[in-house]
Amino acid sequence: MSDPSSLLSFIMPAFNRERYISETLNSLLAQTDPRWECVIVDDGSTDSTAEIAQQYAARDPRIRFYRRERNPKGACPCRNIATDHSRGRYLTFLDTDDLAAPHCVAQRLGVMEKNPGLDFAILPALQFREKPGDLGRWWNVDKPQEDELARQFKQDAICQGTGPVFTREAFDRAGRWSESLSLWQDIDLFFTLYIRGFRYAKFFHLEPDIHIRELATSLSRSDFHARHKYVSRIEVVQRAVQTLRECGMPGRIHEASHMTAELVTGCARSGKPDLASSLLHWAEASGVFTPDEAGLLKRYRTISRFRLHRLPPFRRFQEKVLAAFACPGNTMGKVPSSEPAIHGTPPQTVR
Repeated sequence: MSDPSSLLSFIMPAFNRERYISETLNSLLAQTDPRWECVIVDDGSTDSTAEIAQQYAARDPRIRFYRRERNPKGACPCRNIATDHSRGRYLTFLDTDDLAAPHCVAQRLGVMEKNPGLDFAILPALQFREKPGDLGRWWNVDKPQEDELARQFKQDAICQGTGPVFTREAFDRAGRWSESLSLWQDIDLFFTLYIRGFRYAKFFHLEPDIHIRELATSLSRSDFHARHKYVSRIEVVQRAVQTLRECGMPGRIHEASHMTAELVTGCARSGKPDLASSLLHWAEASGVFTPDEAGLLKRYRTISRFRLHRLPPFRRFQEKVLAAFACPGNTMGKVPSSEPAIHGTPPQTVR
């Protein structure tokens, strides 16, 4: 086993991915740098996912397989359990349908070892459907004119949970993955990292080393308008605002208005007026919305509740409200070359 201080642990939750998991594990076996391990935790698969993972574990001691033996069910509890069983100083979260480029381990360890003061590093990733490069699309691009917190509030995140490489110490200090949320766990984690000043850098001048598969059957996309998923997303926004207040950043609370308005209008459109009303009340009292903004959204909620949007004047009013609070979403495209800039609060001790 490699020295844990220079070991990259791939943390992998598994659930019913028999079609893809072999390809994912083969991408790890093809690494040019052997200083890695993969810890897989199965979430109760009903297909042959667990059996395939066990076969790989029997072939290579760097791959270890476990089953989730506690509640709750879900990818994030599995990630936390896998982290408990991991040995590396550095962590990368990889799903069982994604792929690591052959230089992934070498590049990620190189970045972290050359920048020992970082808590995490953001590297470029490519999206694909069946094989790397088939979509010709980056997961997202850097925007030096905006910081990552502002982009996160606008639903224009620079990365997702499977993109960065973390130090184990920083991931533990951030509180790990929330196991109480049913959606937006990665957004919740990154709000904590950005607001609490964790030290990070972006390395978008490097070659992409993770390929993220685009699947229409993603769990986060299924039943997106279910009540419990709205409750989870609302909790994430409320946590972020509370963290801003705790960290002495009240001037940035209004930046949550885009994300919160999207939730208010979504609740109103999907027949959850009680959630829309309670969120509106909280957001106005917390300073997320100005009184004028809250007034517009209250009218939007009322129009939706009584189905007045079927009448053209009311429909046009709702369209204007949506346009006023629209989030840009992820922006794909070619990443320009740039030198990394360090963000966050300098650590007290540089490891």
